[in-house]
Amino acid sequence: MKLRWKRKNILAFISILLIIGFSNSCKNNPYLIDVSHISLELDWNRFEIELFNLNEANFDLENIMISKKYGDFFNLFSRNIINIGDTSDPAFKLHLLAFINDPSINEVYELTSEKYNDISDIETSLEQGFKHYLYYFPDKPVPKIATCISGFNYAIITTDSILGIGLDMYLGSNSNFYKLLSLPQYKTLNMSREFIVADAMKGWLTSDYILDETKSNLLTQMIYHGKVLFALDLMFPEMEDRLKIGYTSEQVQWCKNNEGEMWAFYVDKEILFSSSHMEIIKYIGEGPFTSGFPENSPGRTGWWLGWQIVKSYMRSHDNVTLEQLFLEENAQKILTQSKYKPKK
Repeated sequence: MKLRWKRKNILAFISILLIIGFSNSCKNNPYLIDVSHISLELDWNRFEIELFNLNEANFDLENIMISKKYGDFFNLFSRNIINIGDTSDPAFKLHLLAFINDPSINEVYELTSEKYNDISDIETSLEQGFKHYLYYFPDKPVPKIATCISGFNYAIITTDSILGIGLDMYLGSNSNFYKLLSLPQYKTLNMSREFIVADAMKGWLTSDYILDETKSNLLTQMIYHGKVLFALDLMFPEMEDRLKIGYTSEQVQWCKNNEGEMWAFYVDKEILFSSSHMEIIKYIGEGPFTSGFPENSPGRTGWWLGWQIVKSYMRSHDNVTLEQLFLEENAQKILTQSKYKPKK
């Protein structure tokens, strides 16, 4: 009897430690929430496998089945991704078979099939992300997922109901294909498996809330990207920041170390309200570094600063939901009410 009581006491003590540990973890990371009650099983489809199974003999029947299954996505893929025209085009069959049978494309397909034969890790992570998505956007639809070979044209493709992932855009930063395409290093740094989940969610969020770049200034675009990155904080509370923004660990650290100086530069240059595309792209667009900053700085520092502003705003507005944040289009209001003042 005494032995049983001791064992019960030990088990109770362990349980208490686990509860305390989880409680402390939640305090350290306020974005950790329980989504176990949300029922979701993402509908995953290997579009590239179905596509590359097409041949001259089975084309007519299989093409009908693929068209029915993927709808607008198939037409978008044909017309805009691999640029062979509409699926209703009389020459469509000829062009699609030429794409499928191209030796270089086949080599890409074989390598992609080898690297992504098992995608269970990606499926699990993205499913967890979309459970969080439903927690914050309960009335929003969840897309079907379709992997594909984009001909090195697109990493993420979205329609109203499908989220497409171009696996050939994630072959690893040192892929020989990227070297043959002469892609610069700053572009290939995040073209690997570990960035797929964050990129996919970013793609879906930006299709949910579209930014009209023709009617926005630099601050508006900074806040917009900041909102998306903050949403990733909530969708993937344990994901590294570098994966969310597409930086290296060193680049993230550089931004943390130089946040105050970066913000002072933006303010002193009086560029926050610039609507010039050429000016905005310096701080929002991809590049080996940010114009006007040291060469060891990352590109897109406008994203980073927008992210910090939005986080500061949401810390002092805990009554604002994520959906309300996205619907707030007044970037100046968010900046002012964020009381964002990083130390130099």
